[in-house]
Amino acid sequence: MTDFLKPPMVSINVLVYGNQTGYDALQKAMLTHPSAHFELIRSDENEEYAIQIAHPHIQYFTKVSVLDKSGKLLTPQAGTYHLVADQQSMYLLDENNRVVQGIKSYYDPNQVEDLLKILDNISKWEQVRGLNNAPTQLTPDQIDFVYCDAKGNILEGEEVITHFRKVDGEWQGTEFELKVNNHTDQGLYFSLIYLDENYEVALLTSQYFEANTHHATILETQKTWLESYNEEENKIAYHEALDEYFANESTMTFKLLVSTQQLDGSVLEQAPIDIGYVLSGNTNSLKDADQTFTQFDQESNWFTKTITIHTIRQRAKLGTDEVQLVDNGKLIIKGNSYLSADLKLSTSNPGSRSASYMDVLPVMLEKQIGTMVDFGESPRGNHILEFNNIQGNEALAENPLKIILNESINEDELLLPLTYDGAQLLTVGEVDTDAEGHTLITINALPEQEEDNRSLGKSLKLAFFKIALKRHPDKLYQLAWVEYLNTTAKNGRTQIKRHKDNDDITEKVKSANKVLLLIHGIIGDTEEMAVGVKDMITDKGYDLVLSFDYENLNSSIRDDISWSLKDQLDRVGFKKEDGKVLHILAQGMGCLVARWMVEQRKGHELVDRMILVGPPNQGSVLGNIETARKFATIALGLTLNILSPLAAWAGGLLKTIKNVMKQSKQLTTTLAEMQEGSSFIRDLNGSDDSGIPYLVLAGDVRNYEPTEGSNFSKFKEQMYKSVGTFVNAGEANDMIVDFTSMKSLGKNTQVEITQVACHHLNYFEEEASLKALQDML
Repeated sequence: MTDFLKPPMVSINVLVYGNQTGYDALQKAMLTHPSAHFELIRSDENEEYAIQIAHPHIQYFTKVSVLDKSGKLLTPQAGTYHLVADQQSMYLLDENNRVVQGIKSYYDPNQVEDLLKILDNISKWEQVRGLNNAPTQLTPDQIDFVYCDAKGNILEGEEVITHFRKVDGEWQGTEFELKVNNHTDQGLYFSLIYLDENYEVALLTSQYFEANTHHATILETQKTWLESYNEEENKIAYHEALDEYFANESTMTFKLLVSTQQLDGSVLEQAPIDIGYVLSGNTNSLKDADQTFTQFDQESNWFTKTITIHTIRQRAKLGTDEVQLVDNGKLIIKGNSYLSADLKLSTSNPGSRSASYMDVLPVMLEKQIGTMVDFGESPRGNHILEFNNIQGNEALAENPLKIILNESINEDELLLPLTYDGAQLLTVGEVDTDAEGHTLITINALPEQEEDNRSLGKSLKLAFFKIALKRHPDKLYQLAWVEYLNTTAKNGRTQIKRHKDNDDITEKVKSANKVLLLIHGIIGDTEEMAVGVKDMITDKGYDLVLSFDYENLNSSIRDDISWSLKDQLDRVGFKKEDGKVLHILAQGMGCLVARWMVEQRKGHELVDRMILVGPPNQGSVLGNIETARKFATIALGLTLNILSPLAAWAGGLLKTIKNVMKQSKQLTTTLAEMQEGSSFIRDLNGSDDSGIPYLVLAGDVRNYEPTEGSNFSKFKEQMYKSVGTFVNAGEANDMIVDFTSMKSLGKNTQVEITQVACHHLNYFEEEASLKALQDML
C-alpha cells in the first residue's frame, strides 16, 4: 500500500491581504499546525488595495471584496484562495469571492487554528477534485461517462449547463441521469464520487460492470438543486430571495473513478464545511472534520472522468414576444417567431473554475480604450447576454435576431457586439441606430462556437464593447519630428512625442545628416511605426526621425496629400544635393503617397531610398466601398485579437465607411483614387524611373502562425468565410494586398523584394518582419 492522496500532491496557494498583524497570527499558528496542504503567500506590501465588506451582519451572506487601486476586483484564480485580515476579523474567500469561513478575532489562537483546519479540508477537496492517474494501463477512451436529460438526450463533454425553470409558479431543477459504457474486454469497478460547493466529498455508489456493458445507469434520476448556505433550506431548487446575495447558481461535480479493484469509499469522504459561518468562539465549524489523507493501492489500475453540472436561473424565454431582461429598459430582445432560446444575463469571472470562454473578455480587452456595457441590477455587473438552447437558428438569414440597447453611442465611439469562441474574438451582427435613437443590433447568422456541447441546441454569449475611436480630422497634413521618451504606456510600449512646430523641425533637419521619414497607411498613424523601429534608429545611424500624418479618406493623394508632403519637406530645409541622406519608410496607402511625391513631384531629388511595406501598387480593394467595409471589419478583427491599439483606428475607419455608405454610397476621394484601374493608379505606374532604390517588404499569411496555439489560421478562415477575401488565397498575400500588386512598381528598375511571414497589420510587430526591416534601413 502506498499513499494515494499524500500531501503535497496538491498544495493550494492562499494569498493573504490586509493587516500585517493578521498575517503574523497566521504564521504563528503555522508553527503548531504545520501543513504541506497549502501555502500562505503575503500580498505585495507596496500594492495599493482596498477592502470592502457587504452584509457583515447577515450570517452566511457576508460579502468581502479586495479592490486594486483602479477599483478592479481582485478575484482568486480557480484552486487558489484569499485570506483577508480586516481590523481584527479574518475572512477566507474562494474563486467567486464567496466567504468560505471567517473568524471574529485573529487575536484568538483557537479561532486561527480552526481556520487552518478549514484550509486542510479544502485542500483535501481540491485533491479529490483533481484526482487523476496519468500512467494507468487501462484505456480511458473505452469508458463513456455521460449526462442524460429527462428526454434521453445525451450531452457530451465534461461540463453541462442546465437551468432552474419556473413550472406552475414553482422553481424546479433539471432532471438528469448519469450513464456509463464499458467498451473494454474486462469487468471493472465504477465508483461515483460527488463533490459539492460546500467542500463535501461523498461516495454515491460503487458498482461492478462486466466487459462490454452499455448504457448502464450509475446515478438514477435526480434533479439539480441549490446547495443553500444553511441547512434549513438544503437542496431547494431556487430561491428568488437569495438573488441579492448571488447565491442562486449551482455547481455539482461528479467524479467517476474506474478501477480494477474495489474502492473503499470511506477513505475519500468528507463532511461539508458550514459555508459563510463566522466563528466567534471555541465552536468547531467543521462538521465531523476529518483531515486524514487517504491511502489507495497504487498498483490497482485506475483513472477518473468528471462531469460538472452548472445550473443557472432561466431569466426568460425568447419566442414571439419581446423580452426585457432588466427593469431599467436598457436591453430588449425583439420577439422572433422562428427562433427560441433560454435567455440570461451574467457577469464575467475569469478566475472561476467554471469560467467559460467569454470570461476572459475583460482580460483580452484591457489593452483597448473602451468599456463593456453593463446592464446593471448587480453590484458585480451584468456584462454578458446569454442565449442557450437556441432552436431555429437556420432561419436567421431571412428572419434576423434583433436586439435593442438603450445605450448612447457618441460620435467618437463604436459599439461592438463580441463573442469569443475559445480561440479568437469575433464581432457578431450589424450595429445601427433605430428611429428612436436606440442602438439596434441585427444578427443574421450565428458564429461557430466551441461550447455547443455544454447545452442542448446552439448557444451564443454576447458582450457589448464601446471602443473609443481614433480618426484623423479633416484636411490634416502634418510633418513632425519624433522624440522617444523614457516612459512606457500601460501596454508596456515606448511612448513618443511628435513635435509639430515648423521652426523646430527646421532646426532639427539643419543639424541632421541621416533622416528617416515615416508615412502610415489607412489604418493607424505613425506612432506604431516609430515604436516598431525604435531599436534600429541608432544602430542604422539615423540622427533624426520624421513622421507625416494625414487625413486618409477625404483627401486626394494626387492633389492634396503628396503635394503637402513635398511642400513641407521643402520648407524645413530639404533640397537637391543638400548632402543629407533621406530614407522613406511607408506602409500600405502611405506607399502610394510616397511614390507619387517621389515620381510626380520631383521628390526623387530629395529622397535616397524608399522602403515600401505592403504597397498596393496596382490599386487597392478599398476602391470599392463595400469591400472597404469588409476590409475594415477584418482589420478590426485582427487588431482586437492581436491586442493591438490599432483597434481604435480600425474601428474609426469602419464607422466612417459605414457613415459614407448610409449617406451617399459614393466613394470618398481617397478611395476613388485607390480603386484598381483608376486614372491615378495608371498615371502612377506610368511614371518615369525615379532612379532611386525601392525596397519592398511583402507579407505572406499562407503559412503564417505567429505562436504555437494562436489559431491565426482559424481566424483567417472564419474572417474569409464571413466577409470574403480580396486576394487570390493561393498566391502570396498579406491578407489585404497580394504579391502581384506589391511587386508591380511601374518603370522603376532598382527594385528589391523581400518576403516575410506576417499579415498587413503587424509588419511593425512581428519579429521576422522587424528583422527584415532592419536589413533594409
